[in-house]
Amino acid sequence: MPIYEYECSEHGEFELIRSMREAGEAGQCPLCLTQCRRIVSAPHVTGMPKAAVVAHERNERSQHEPRVASRHVCNSGCRHGATKSGAARGAGVKKYTGARPWVIEHA
Repeated sequence: MPIYEYECSEHGEFELIRSMREAGEAGQCPLCLTQCRRIVSAPHVTGMPKAAVVAHERNERSQHEPRVASRHVCNSGCRHGATKSGAARGAGVKKYTGARPWVIEHA
């Protein structure tokens, strides 16, 4: 059975093991026995791929204060349109001139 989290205004968060059918119902605080609302929490992510874990963490951080992206404004020192030098283009890379054993070539 799944574990759901609930929040008591007096005692804070607590967990209850309930069936999925009971997931939408209020949970009873184990200390004061008041009916409390269910809160949404992050799933258990240890078995997830690293990219998914990072995405979940980013979403969790931005829940209350999303990051604001600023737009780049070009100025005289901007190098967007500059061409790459020969070394950066791969001029130092040697070309393979022999037969390529991994390619099926036409005779």
